[in-house]
Amino acid sequence: GRVISFTYDDIFYSGGIHSNHARSAINFDARTGERLTLTGLHADVEGLTAYLVALSQSEAYADFRFFDDYLDGLTDLVSSGCWYFSDEGLVFAAQEHELAPYTMGIVEFTIPYADLSGLIDEAWLPVPTADGPAGAEMTISFPSDENTDQTRYVVVVDEQGQMLALSPDAKVYGVRLS
Repeated sequence: GRVISFTYDDIFYSGGIHSNHARSAINFDARTGERLTLTGLHADVEGLTAYLVALSQSEAYADFRFFDDYLDGLTDLVSSGCWYFSDEGLVFAAQEHELAPYTMGIVEFTIPYADLSGLIDEAWLPVPTADGPAGAEMTISFPSDENTDQTRYVVVVDEQGQMLALSPDAKVYGVRLS
């Protein structure tokens, strides 16, 4: 595929009776290292929103207790929310309290790759290989020590010493896809 997606889950306590959870995502063009936006994918924002509305009203979400005005939140989620690509498709993740009460957690909506045709430029969709779906998963654990400078990480990703440098709101350098 042409996209590298990173997600990060954070748990923090800001007072009150429970901790809070947040999911962040950042997406890069695997060829150029440029940060991607939905606009950069030539996304049909209205079409994506309509898909999420239908999905939220489907049997899969029948047990969710959405807020009365959650449909307005879906529009915001598509236009400026957390999104990333997974093995299954394009995922939109609504933070706690955005669309539903805290007890519902982070609410995810996945649009399968097969349904993305016409909703984003097909050049961004993964190309299946003879061995199965394209793509790979890499997990990176960051130290949670508060004294650690977490503005830049360098991770060795293979035995040849290939490195991946991560910086917030920056390009990804040193990535070789094979």
